[in-house]
Amino acid sequence: MTERSHALDLEPGVFTWRDPRRIAESLKRSALQSTRRKGTPYESAMSMLTFYINRAGRQLTPARRAVLDKAKGELRSMCERGSTTAAARPPSGQSRRQRQLIAAAFHEAGHAVAAYHLHVRLRRISIGSDEGNALGWLELWLPHVTSGEADDIRSAHVIERHIIVLLAGAQAERIGVGRASYPGGGLDFYEAMRRAESICRTSEETSAYLRWLQMRAHSLVERPTWRQPIEALATRLLERRDLSARETRAIIRGAISAIQSPSSIRRRSPARSSRRLRPRAA
Repeated sequence: MTERSHALDLEPGVFTWRDPRRIAESLKRSALQSTRRKGTPYESAMSMLTFYINRAGRQLTPARRAVLDKAKGELRSMCERGSTTAAARPPSGQSRRQRQLIAAAFHEAGHAVAAYHLHVRLRRISIGSDEGNALGWLELWLPHVTSGEADDIRSAHVIERHIIVLLAGAQAERIGVGRASYPGGGLDFYEAMRRAESICRTSEETSAYLRWLQMRAHSLVERPTWRQPIEALATRLLERRDLSARETRAIIRGAISAIQSPSSIRRRSPARSSRRLRPRAA
């Protein structure tokens, strides 16, 4: 059952390690990267650990069981710390509608900043319209694709950029509210999977490819260069609710300029500008 299960892709030998914290961190990392889990990352990681302990049963030595039980405690403490972070804890008196708008603002801002970074054209970004039960909306110039169309490297590269833009919304949402629960994330992932299938040939290849692109999207939105523009754009969206492509680009560029300190600009030192002196002959 463990060999055939596709719930999580675990690191080899994870349950044989001696450090409980290392086991917990590995399970957490596998759960966050998984595209097939049904619950939250912590629920999936804890379920996998409990499943292994129960199935192994009497084959586990007392020392090994003690290590795995400590790993459960480490994983539980990570879950508690993650649930009490400032990002996941909404301000007092905040309504459900306001929380939804904040999630939508960060979600759509993640799409927009990723599109700006990867040179994918966008038309307009808005939140709070409730059109078709969608709190957020981002119009992108994404061409229609079908399976088997991306046979050349150039087309595959274009589709790959589009997939990262689609996946960046859920990753950016975690910055604002601590979790990705915005309903639009499911539609984004479905569209990303459909585009990935136009490049990949098997379901296993598609799953692995999407996991890799999710890691790239996560790395993009967590980078300070792009995280601050996401926050700035989300804040402006909450104020204006609707922004054109030109306004969106201006906000992103302004946030990038604000985080560039004068010390990052290299100045030419007098020693480099002066001519190199030849050594005198003895």
